[in-house]
Amino acid sequence: MSKDISVIRCHELAACRNEHILTAGLSFAVSAGGYVQLRGPNGIGKSTILRHLAGLTPFEVGAIFVREEDVTSYDIPSKLDIGYLGHDDGLHPDLTAFENYELLTDLPREMLVQQDHYHRPVSTYSAGQRQLLNIHMLSDDCDIWLLDEPSASLDGGNRQHLEERMAGFLALGGVIIAITHDELAETLVSEVVPIRAIDSEAR
Repeated sequence: MSKDISVIRCHELAACRNEHILTAGLSFAVSAGGYVQLRGPNGIGKSTILRHLAGLTPFEVGAIFVREEDVTSYDIPSKLDIGYLGHDDGLHPDLTAFENYELLTDLPREMLVQQDHYHRPVSTYSAGQRQLLNIHMLSDDCDIWLLDEPSASLDGGNRQHLEERMAGFLALGGVIIAITHDELAETLVSEVVPIRAIDSEAR
């Protein structure tokens, strides 16, 4: 696909929760190999925007286009192969990393990056270990990664691993949209999109 054609494009998309509009409309487009950061204060609706883009929460304001096709929330998962890393990771605490990997990705455990603690139940992991497992479960075969604070709880070495994975995915033509408060893989960023409260537009 031509880099001139956006993989995903938003027009005046706003975060909505319980029929309440949280944010001013966002308009941006991301082509193959593009990396967009969404930035804004806590509680403004950044995670809701990401869930709208993943098709997990229906959006009510604005429009989303996938490869220039106007889509609804319900269409998105059938149009894009999405790797989603949110606050609720969906891991089963009583299962090991390998068992979670087989269950959640439908791939053999041999495909998972080896870590000594991956033989233990996930309930015994630190926050950083859980986050690293989620990063390892992101597939390079996806069209797009939607990442909600992916560097949270990571130490320096694992943060570097995340940035290397992001660079490799982008080099393959993947798209990344990430919520982040820090300079994560800053040299790879295509655009920083500020998220503002709806009231801020009137000021």
